[in-house]
Amino acid sequence: MRLPIWAIFLAAWMLAPACGPGEIIGQDSGVPDAHDGELVGDDQRDAGGDAPEPDGGDDEGADEEVDPCYGVECGPHGHCEAPGGEPRCVCDDGYIQEDGHCVLPCDLPLPEDVTPDPGAGVPFGYLDIPEFDSRTTGVVRFFGWVLCAEPIEQVTLFVDGQDMADLPLDVGRSDVCAAFPAFPCDRPGFHVEVDLSGLSQCHHIVEIRARTVQGDTTVVDRARLRIIPRGNDRPTLGVQRWDMYSGKGATQEQELGYLPGAQGFLRPAEWHHRAPFFCRRTADVDWINHPGNAGPLWFNYPFDQQRLQNAMNQEIAFAAGAGIDYFIFNGPTRTLFSNGWELHNNLDAYLASPLRSQVNFVFALFGADAIDYGRTKVNRMLDEIIGYMRMPEWQTVKDGRPLVPVLFPMKFKRMLESQADPAERMTLAGFVGHIRQRVQAAGLPNPYVVGEEINHCFNVADQLTAAGFDAMADYQGGYGGGTRPRDEGPTYAQATQGLLNTYDIRFLGAMKFIPPMPNQLYQWPRAEGDETHHYCLPLPGDVAERIRLVFDYVVAHPEDCDAQTVFMYSWNEHSEGGGLCPTMGASPGYQPVTEQLDEVGDALMNYVPNPDRKNKRADEP
Repeated sequence: MRLPIWAIFLAAWMLAPACGPGEIIGQDSGVPDAHDGELVGDDQRDAGGDAPEPDGGDDEGADEEVDPCYGVECGPHGHCEAPGGEPRCVCDDGYIQEDGHCVLPCDLPLPEDVTPDPGAGVPFGYLDIPEFDSRTTGVVRFFGWVLCAEPIEQVTLFVDGQDMADLPLDVGRSDVCAAFPAFPCDRPGFHVEVDLSGLSQCHHIVEIRARTVQGDTTVVDRARLRIIPRGNDRPTLGVQRWDMYSGKGATQEQELGYLPGAQGFLRPAEWHHRAPFFCRRTADVDWINHPGNAGPLWFNYPFDQQRLQNAMNQEIAFAAGAGIDYFIFNGPTRTLFSNGWELHNNLDAYLASPLRSQVNFVFALFGADAIDYGRTKVNRMLDEIIGYMRMPEWQTVKDGRPLVPVLFPMKFKRMLESQADPAERMTLAGFVGHIRQRVQAAGLPNPYVVGEEINHCFNVADQLTAAGFDAMADYQGGYGGGTRPRDEGPTYAQATQGLLNTYDIRFLGAMKFIPPMPNQLYQWPRAEGDETHHYCLPLPGDVAERIRLVFDYVVAHPEDCDAQTVFMYSWNEHSEGGGLCPTMGASPGYQPVTEQLDEVGDALMNYVPNPDRKNKRADEP
């Protein structure tokens, strides 16, 4: 078994210097919790979005046979057939079936793993990215590290035994240096992009080889890659981030319940499986002197920036491996609040990561009431945002236009129009025009500005259109659910149909829009009674089918969805709707749980537009 990277770096967590705990935002801090109180609830249901009720009386159609090929994706080179009711992939000529997909017949077995051995007296290291057995669309980022007691002369990438590229050691890796303090460790990391798109669409074995100044060459690590084509017709996918898991802010009290003083949404044992993958059970963290009242879940207390950085590097790797195109960060800028309400810490770690080019990003303009925007504060916010927009990782749409979400546009409107000082006052149209002027004055293209509410953005579509927004969107888009006792809400597939119905009834024709697409809406860790707005957890295949159906909708509506992108809620709302970010595995190995993200990755990697695709499972009770 390949030694997981989190096991290799366990020593780094033990040895990393512990900083002070920092300020913890509590209930009386005046800082709004999460989305400033605008979560979906009983009054958030929408007539156009409610899923159809299961048929409770009419037997007509009750014996209709469910298509056994529902949810079976064979990739672009095959199709599903079900002789005798058993689904199977039938591949095009020249292709064979492998892992449920039709591929070229060029399978290679997994290579022998190389376990880092610091005591062997030869170079050792680790290939963080790509993973040991992964698929890629051609341009591959190789990120890892090599150490040795002797000076290293050269590190080289070999593919199928052929020298493909040099891997200069020029990336600092404080995590590696902390884990192996006995070795010379100036810049042990490498990070190189190599175009392998010219290779056959088959398995290929990559090796990282290191040669010392003495001339001794060692294989440091290996991996197996399959080169696959990426569909040109796929819309891009951005995932919403609400960063409550840095170690500061809401982490310890509100979310994990490690410290007393707030709700501790994930503190009960039944919700421990919702904690993000970098968390640990407090009882297993014996290198920290815990407070006497410490709760059962721990992450990064006392706060240490390097622990957060290690976690973010792994988050980026997970998201990139699944094919997610960009993160949507949310929160105030540091030019407005020096601590960024502790929501900015994870963005800082993303910006500092050597892996950030793997996944693009945007940072939404954040219209929380507590900021009380006037023209001066708008400019201070834009000073920071435009600096990020100059970065190559900022997500663009429509041939290079910077994507600019504006969260809470109606709050911006109220604050800007109510400023006592006329010099500070702005209309909403003036605000949008000012964004465009500032961005274009910086030499950037005309931005694609999106007015984004938590839910029901279509209720203010007329105002957004009049103000000059390019499109509307929701942060959450919690349509298709119902306020019911636990697990008595609509099925996930029924909620998917409710979501699609809402696009048709409320979004379509109101103005151009970016479809919101929750991966889950299961808010029970935060429920305050016996009922809450939700729908049931997905069955295997449900999330992938939702992605395919929503993408089909976007492709079929190129004018209404002209940005050809989708906002997914969410990456890391672990205690609320649920997140795609891998979750904490079982002790003692803590292998991250990635089933839902794996399903998303499969859907993204193999998406082929299908205007005839039907949501067949929505009719099942």
